[in-house]
Amino acid sequence: PTKHEVRFREARLIHGLITRIIRDCLTEQTAAPVRSPDIKQNTSYNVAETTSHYEPQTLIPSASPPASNALHILSGAYALTIKADQNWLIDLSRVDQQLRQQQLSQSLENQTVTGRPVLVPIDFPASDEQRQAVLEHEDLLIACGLKMLTTTQGIQIRQFPALLGAVPLRDLLAQVLVALTSSSVDLTGLQQTLLNLLPTHTLFNQQQAETLLKQIQDHCWQDAEWARQLDKSVLADLFSTQIYYNPRR
Repeated sequence: PTKHEVRFREARLIHGLITRIIRDCLTEQTAAPVRSPDIKQNTSYNVAETTSHYEPQTLIPSASPPASNALHILSGAYALTIKADQNWLIDLSRVDQQLRQQQLSQSLENQTVTGRPVLVPIDFPASDEQRQAVLEHEDLLIACGLKMLTTTQGIQIRQFPALLGAVPLRDLLAQVLVALTSSSVDLTGLQQTLLNLLPTHTLFNQQQAETLLKQIQDHCWQDAEWARQLDKSVLADLFSTQIYYNPRR
C-alpha cells in the first residue's frame, strides 16, 4: 500500500510494539543453545559409489549471448542496443510512456480497467456543483475504473485505476472534477483526462530496460519517435567540424 492508504493514529505506539517483538525474537534465538550434531565414528570405510563422479570433468564454455541482446544504459534514460545488425538509440522514457498509454487506453475502451481500492479514504472538500457532477456521471466514473462517494461537504475516492498509482489522489480528483464539470463531458473526454495523468519515468535500470525492449521487439523501429538508428551518417554528424570565416578578422 502507498503512503496515503495506511496511517496509524498512534504511530509511536505501533513502532514500539513492532520493535519490541523483533527484539524479543532475536533475544530468544541468541539465548538458545546451539547443539552440535552427534558424530558417531564409523569404522567401515567401504565406498559404494563409483569414483568417476570425482574425476576431473571437461569444462564446456558457456555460449556468449547473441549480439542482438547487447544492451547499454546511457544516463539512466537511453538504451544503446543492436537489432538486425544495426545500432539503435532508444528513448526509454518515451517507450515506457507509450506502452503504458496503450495499456490504459485499451483497458478503458474495453472497460476492463484494473482498479486499486483506497484503504483509508480521504474526504476532499468539494462544492455542491462538483458533488452533483459526481452523482450524475457515476456510470462514466465506473467505466473508467473510478469509484467516488459524495459526503456532506466533500468527495471521497474509493477506487482508481492501478496504472495511476503514482498520481496523488488530490491531483487525480482535481483533474477528474474539471472534466466532469465541463460543458461537454463524455466518456472519451474523461478517458483522455486519465491518459494525460500518466506519470513519466525518467530513470531506468538494466532489468527495466530489458523488459521494455522485449515489449517493442515486434514494433517498427524505423518510424518510431523513440528510436534513432545510429548509421554512419548520423555518427559522422556527431563528430563533424565546421570552420566559419569571419571577415572582420
